[in-house]
Amino acid sequence: EKIKKLRTMKGMTQEELGSHLGIGKAAIQKYESGQVQNLKSSHIKKLCMLFHVDPWIFIFDEQEQNIECENEIHNQIKNIYGELGLDNLIQFQKLNEKGRERVNQYLKDIVRINEYVK
Repeated sequence: EKIKKLRTMKGMTQEELGSHLGIGKAAIQKYESGQVQNLKSSHIKKLCMLFHVDPWIFIFDEQEQNIECENEIHNQIKNIYGELGLDNLIQFQKLNEKGRERVNQYLKDIVRINEYVK
């Protein structure tokens, strides 16, 4: 159910999702209907990267309500900054304070270069 919800929120077909995972539509149908009890860890990893969610989304039920909220935030960010902007923010989230300060300094340096400014 969670996979189906994430897939439809992203506007993907079962075929498209299967292509991302390297499996067929029939396997996606089994995943979404609950016929597959244990997802391959490699598929969980790909799903997390594709839908920008944490792995426990597929493990714990209480996280389900957070899926919609998280995806809504991601969609709003994508609407404003595009897919690249969303990816940058997700990567930024992984950094510690020192890494974030460094990225901030890089950005300040880059915007001083006319070639990179709007």
